[in-house]
Amino acid sequence: MNKPWLFSYPEQVPYEISPPADSIYDLLSDTTKLYPENVAVIDNQKEMTYSELKNAVDRFASALAGTGFQKGDRFAIMLPNCLEYIVSFFAVQRLGGTVVQVNPLYTPRELQYILEDSETNWLVCNRFQIQKIEQIGYKDKLTSIIAEGKLVESDSLQAWIEKGKNPPPAIDMDVKEDIAILQYTGGTTGRPKGVMITHYNVISNLYQNKESSVGVASEGSWHRNIGIAPMFHAMGLTGMMTNIFRGGTFYTISKFDLNVVVEAIRNFQPTSFSGSPTMFIALLNHPNLSQDDLKSIKACSSGSAPLSVEVMKSFEDKTGAPIIEAYGLTEATTMVTKNPSQGVRKPGSIGIPVPSTDCRIVDCYWYNRIACWGNR
Repeated sequence: MNKPWLFSYPEQVPYEISPPADSIYDLLSDTTKLYPENVAVIDNQKEMTYSELKNAVDRFASALAGTGFQKGDRFAIMLPNCLEYIVSFFAVQRLGGTVVQVNPLYTPRELQYILEDSETNWLVCNRFQIQKIEQIGYKDKLTSIIAEGKLVESDSLQAWIEKGKNPPPAIDMDVKEDIAILQYTGGTTGRPKGVMITHYNVISNLYQNKESSVGVASEGSWHRNIGIAPMFHAMGLTGMMTNIFRGGTFYTISKFDLNVVVEAIRNFQPTSFSGSPTMFIALLNHPNLSQDDLKSIKACSSGSAPLSVEVMKSFEDKTGAPIIEAYGLTEATTMVTKNPSQGVRKPGSIGIPVPSTDCRIVDCYWYNRIACWGNR
């Protein structure tokens, strides 16, 4: 296959990569060994170092295993961005389970379809969501865990973590075949479909992003990321795992509230964040957000919709940091193409394929190649 985009690769970016055969849990485990005392997550007044986060993950995994959780079980997470989401996500990965991504804004009817289609048997959510579970007749079909409950409440996540006294059992995983995540599509051409994402899919995509981010990727305590995009969406989840991969600090924001985001930027001083065009426009138009507030930002990425060149230029002028436009889709884990972080960058485009990715332009009806290389 002819790959003309390789001529546009910066010198330091490899054409092909060979990601390690690691599990998603290995991301957390390996980073904890490197940066045990680095702050991993900040969630309002709560924060955890990597060693504390791994301990909570392992204890929750231990409690789940002791209550009958089996490899391959489907575990739905119906939460906004929060610390409890991250603990639950990695605990399920530790046991070889499959995380079912559930939008907490789903109506009861939408929720019922996802739970039935995914054959979910475990769920973590906020307490007010239990009303939806009861309404669709699923209360006795699931083991429900309440994210924000107190230790004295037996169904609270905190109580489950407290029960985990023994190390989680060893799990034999095939990272190239075992399904780590069921990520449901938007349903624009019918009902949402559950995309089956393996551990190796995720690890490969993280390495593709890392290798193509020459010059803008920071690691360890230097990397501070604001989690604005929802983690129940592929873009937000990848942002969280990228932060864990790099040993940085992830600041969770439960929903996009402009004033909350601005205050977080001032206090947290992030080095990067990912967002949609509407988020960048909102930040630019905020009357009290100064250039000095944004000086810590070194790079941003934009996805989910096209970003106008005018907005990009205005934001980059204000921060001095590039906005890296990218394109991805759920069926490809997340990232497919992005603008190079160094070398030729074409504002208003989706960039070029990341390493070890092949692309071609086809007719959407007949699937015949219709574009000559070099044409726009």
